[in-house]
Amino acid sequence: MRKPLAGLNSGPFARLAAYAEVLQKAQADIAAGNGPDVVITPWSNLNYADEGLGVVDLNTVGGDDVAAVLDNIRPEAKDIVTRDDRILGLPWGLSTPIFYYNADVFKQAGGDPTTALKTWDDFKAAAPKLKDALGGNPVIAFTYNKDWPAQTLVQCNGGRIVNDDGSFGFTSDEAKAAMQMVADLDKDGLYDRSTSQEMRPNFVAGSTAVMISSVASLKGLRDDCKFTLATAPWPTFGDKPRIASTGGSFIGVYARDESHYPGIWEFFTFCTS
Repeated sequence: MRKPLAGLNSGPFARLAAYAEVLQKAQADIAAGNGPDVVITPWSNLNYADEGLGVVDLNTVGGDDVAAVLDNIRPEAKDIVTRDDRILGLPWGLSTPIFYYNADVFKQAGGDPTTALKTWDDFKAAAPKLKDALGGNPVIAFTYNKDWPAQTLVQCNGGRIVNDDGSFGFTSDEAKAAMQMVADLDKDGLYDRSTSQEMRPNFVAGSTAVMISSVASLKGLRDDCKFTLATAPWPTFGDKPRIASTGGSFIGVYARDESHYPGIWEFFTFCTS
């Protein structure tokens, strides 16, 4: 008997590690005629799910009940999975990178996090004292996949990874300046070069003062951190607007047997209840 749902796993690390693997397995199973009915699929693979894997329009699955179920979801998330009049999946996870910081270290360093985390220039000015308070350890860590915070950095400095016309934007002066800012932090010994698996334990242990991670990490960090944990929005580049990148996933329907639709829709109704 095949499993009805693929891709449910626990914790942000598990999700990041499993996305590609789950989708590859689903693709092979679908090609073999034994695909899962529903698969948790990352937003970045939405077009592939539609054009390559034949994801089923939720209007086909839920019929007249679609509106009632999707009314429980914020319009911004619903828009992501909508193509023309088709709804390509159920929005499931939507997150953005935020700053977690050790308020006790800031207090020890005599710094005000509200000021120190307002802009990147403010942070660079405050970071040396934070490093001293940490006994010389690096101050800031970028956890998980580095392309995600990098995209936010570029966007907040007025650049783009891909322009609206489809051309590459990451070679712009704004993008280069955003990446140079990280390089400067690293040159000054402020950037934690540890592996992604090590960075979270370092922060939880109090070895670093600031960690950039998904907002989905909040519950786990609240449980694990013994110091005064606090959060802050992404610092800006001067007066430029903050334009954060988002991540997460939707639940796509890949069932080829229409008799499975009622069961899938009952599950979706539960998910949004």
